Amino acid sequence: MNQQPRKGTRLLAGVALLALVSAACVKSDPPGVSISEVKTSAKFGFEEKEKKAADFEVPQTDDTGFEGAQALSSFPELPPLARPTPRVTPKIASDCPEARADAFPKDFATVQVKDLPAEGIYKWKRDLIVKVDRVANPGSPFLVQQGVAETRFIRKVTKSTTLPHEFRFEMIAPEFGTSNLVITSFLVNTNPALIANRRIDARTVGVVDTPGFDLRVPPPNDMPGVYITKIETKDSNLAAKGVHTFSPVRPMLILPLEEGILRSGQTFSSVGIDSTSGEVIGNEGTVGRTSRIDACGEIVEGYSVTLDQSLTRDVNTADPADAQKYSSRRLTRVQNYVFATQYGLLPIGDNLAIGDLADKKALVLRRSLAALKPEPLPLSIK
Repeated sequence: MNQQPRKGTRLLAGVALLALVSAACVKSDPPGVSISEVKTSAKFGFEEKEKKAADFEVPQTDDTGFEGAQALSSFPELPPLARPTPRVTPKIASDCPEARADAFPKDFATVQVKDLPAEGIYKWKRDLIVKVDRVANPGSPFLVQQGVAETRFIRKVTKSTTLPHEFRFEMIAPEFGTSNLVITSFLVNTNPALIANRRIDARTVGVVDTPGFDLRVPPPNDMPGVYITKIETKDSNLAAKGVHTFSPVRPMLILPLEEGILRSGQTFSSVGIDSTSGEVIGNEGTVGRTSRIDACGEIVEGYSVTLDQSLTRDVNTADPADAQKYSSRRLTRVQNYVFATQYGLLPIGDNLAIGDLADKKALVLRRSLAALKPEPLPLSIK
């Protein structure tokens, strides 16, 4: 006779079976400490819409970013600055094309002066002219010109009979703002001889360090360099008496040529004194690198030299304020020349700045060669 299991026995067996299944499915945690849950009131991240500071509107932008720009553009425009309108002379039409971007000079500038400059009539152009005259034109003091043609003459090219490395020539250029002509006389000495040429090493004298330098001493009676011997201003009649003449007692150095070589980066000082008028020009010069001129489609290369000048004629000694102003700057003008050494030191660029644009009167001139090949000189100019 089979006996039925009791109800309590069946319940105990079910509980035991459930315990065995649970033990088989649950693994024990590895040893150590872990965080299962953190409760905090802090928020991580930002709200999508920023809050506005008190009394300050922050323009909101959409995904494109244009809304804020439109909001900013609604601000009222500021009135234009009250400044005089410059009188501008438009660029004249001429047969002066620009050189190609990949154009190169036919002959490169050399550190030694070669040959002699060719006599003739040279075409030049005014690249930029800015004239300031607040006395005559207080309402519109600025006058600007560009692209105006000029004519210059190279004449009286003569080589010394006693010194084969020395020659002279004259350049005639128009004076801006007048009908006068300015005649500048140049002396070029390319003497390569030196009576001393050695390197002085750096040394320390006491506690003062003296840097090293190259000592080059040319003959005192045959000094190499480019000099100005006279600057004469005349009217259109070159045979008439000059309007103004600056003739220094000794030739005024504007470009050193030690050993007959032009050295970029070299600095020098010189002075020119006219004993008749008492005028003085002081120069603090710096020899520059090669500079290229666009001579109406043809690139011409030369070496530049910059002269920071003090000219006594620029200072109005009757006006103490004017004299004090120039004295504080220690210079009244900046003159820059560009010489094509491969063509006998032919001038191909001439920049001049007189005073400062904030002065009552000032002038900025930038002029350059417009054609390398000259036309023959007329007999009246020779």
